[in-house]
Amino acid sequence: MGVLRDELGYDGLVLSDDIEMRAVADHFSVEARSLGALRAGVDVILACSAADLREEVIAKLEAAPDALVEDALRRVVAFKARFQAPAVVPLSELGPPFASHRALAESLRVPASEDPGTDPADPADPADLIDPTERD
Repeated sequence: MGVLRDELGYDGLVLSDDIEMRAVADHFSVEARSLGALRAGVDVILACSAADLREEVIAKLEAAPDALVEDALRRVVAFKARFQAPAVVPLSELGPPFASHRALAESLRVPASEDPGTDPADPADPADLIDPTERD
């Protein structure tokens, strides 16, 4: 994580893999897996199946020092603010495609100049938007 956060300067959200995986669960305690993930720079810890494990992880996180969880919480809040779901589509809006969905897609579009791995799209050209109602 030092490479991701320190060397590359990445301050975005990092999610763990499922901490129930035997590769870690057979060798590390719940505390080591959950608090260790935070210390390593992980923001969201996944415990995907066992409800009792999720409860134990939550208890460990609630008991953790504030300084350990503050950066992760800040990144989660920033992520939620940036990608907050729009209000529910009003019943009066016809679709699909819904105008609000198109607006959201447009707001999330990364200009080709910022993402050299994609083909440039003309945001003014409706042909560059995927329309789920059009079928071949």
